[in-house]
Amino acid sequence: MNNHALFPVLVSEFHYDEHKQFKNIFFNSVFDHLNDRGVSDESTGHVTIHHDDRYKYLYTFVVSCIKEFIKTYNVNPELFDINIVKSWLNITGGQSNPNHNHADAHIAFVYYVHVPENVYNSIRFYNYVFRHEPFTSFCKINNENNVWDIFNSYTWQFKPIDGQLMVFPATLNHDTIGHDELSTNKIEGINDVENRRISIAGDIILTYKEKIAKHLGLQPIKNWRMFEK
Repeated sequence: MNNHALFPVLVSEFHYDEHKQFKNIFFNSVFDHLNDRGVSDESTGHVTIHHDDRYKYLYTFVVSCIKEFIKTYNVNPELFDINIVKSWLNITGGQSNPNHNHADAHIAFVYYVHVPENVYNSIRFYNYVFRHEPFTSFCKINNENNVWDIFNSYTWQFKPIDGQLMVFPATLNHDTIGHDELSTNKIEGINDVENRRISIAGDIILTYKEKIAKHLGLQPIKNWRMFEK
């Protein structure tokens, strides 16, 4: 029998060689990106982390990885401007992050700045709800040996490590597996930061670099125009 794994979803994993240097820079600057309650995420409006020039080499690395991600589709990344439209911190003491996606973007990424051993909080990706199997939940309710692989799994998870970058389609649902017994207290000092898992998440929008005769994809930003009454 020949089995064919059709139409897999691409999730790419990279590792930043300059992570130790970046981590030192980050811990010396993290409080510039927290509010007075020690919180920083999309809900606090801290979504422009990529504008911090101290982090520019990290984001240069992120963009180079996005290009490799695009190449895997046999698409030329030089057709596109890779626009980081927002990026933010996730600083967690062990809480779960619910199942969600970033469907208002094209590509999403998460970079793990600091992962304590007891707060690893695996990231988990979800298969499509209407997946192709003989009937709904066929594998879920009949897998008596509890053996999961690319053909029958509903989720796939990765245990994050320092310096790891994950790149994936923004529409791909994912969550973070939490350990709710761990600390969720207010961040007041550097020791509180060091006891938490820290990641930088971000969203990418692709626009063509030049005006192009294609019916899908966003034309260059320089061609956009707003009209006001």
